[in-house]
Amino acid sequence: MLKARAVVEREVAPLARELGLTLAQYAVKYVLSFPVASVVVTATAPEELEEYAAASDGRPLPRDHLERLEELWRRHGATLSAAPSSGGR
Repeated sequence: MLKARAVVEREVAPLARELGLTLAQYAVKYVLSFPVASVVVTATAPEELEEYAAASDGRPLPRDHLERLEELWRRHGATLSAAPSSGGR
């Protein structure tokens, strides 16, 4: 999990910051960039729910971000898919 966390902090967090989003918002926006009916999130406080809702503005991630994430997956997919779930954000 530590390796996956390092990849996210080193490579995904800067992408989120480019758009003025938190990692949680970036994740929600990523999922909503594809044809899905809904996204299920776990919020333990109203502020978290508001954070997620702010990401669901109807606009997908920019194409260049999706391409960069795809490239990141090609380079680090094995590390990221081997990471156990953290059980939270």
